[in-house]
Amino acid sequence: MSMCRWMQAWLEPDQYYYASSDFHLTVLSLFTATADPEPFVARTGQYVSALDAALRAVPPINIEFAGITASPAAILIQGFPESGALNDLRDKLRQELRLRGVTEGLDGRYRLETAQLTVVRFKSPLRNGEKLAAALEDYRQEPFGTTNIRQLFLVKNDWYMSHRTLQIMKRYRLQAVLRSPRTQT
Repeated sequence: MSMCRWMQAWLEPDQYYYASSDFHLTVLSLFTATADPEPFVARTGQYVSALDAALRAVPPINIEFAGITASPAAILIQGFPESGALNDLRDKLRQELRLRGVTEGLDGRYRLETAQLTVVRFKSPLRNGEKLAAALEDYRQEPFGTTNIRQLFLVKNDWYMSHRTLQIMKRYRLQAVLRSPRTQT
């Protein structure tokens, strides 16, 4: 990500640049960032029960990353799932969470339906907004590669999903679903 290093050093040094070790794709935020997460954390058992049920027999998910986009808050690498599997999984998770009555903070800021990697968060006013927009335009269609997601993590994290503060609460391995051949009668 030499583009990010260049922006950090010369163009927008006051922003938050994610280390590659902190890149992540959010499948679903169980609750929105809050000053008091304890009421949600107290329900961890219900969240784990919902995830256990939803993640049974879920195959790995392929996502192609291509192109840069920006929002008022961040610069993102766009992700394109190869099928509807990611949003199907999100819907299944929401259903299991509803069944257990733990949807209070779910989709609080927005309903997550995209796949992206956040590479820069704007934490202060831009110094060179026009130059930044021009620089990003060069990466608008840039291919970044494809990943095969074979495991998911239930984590407790800070706003930046920094590996220094991230706590893995449970790991889920995604496995190909084997179907038995139909028997003829």
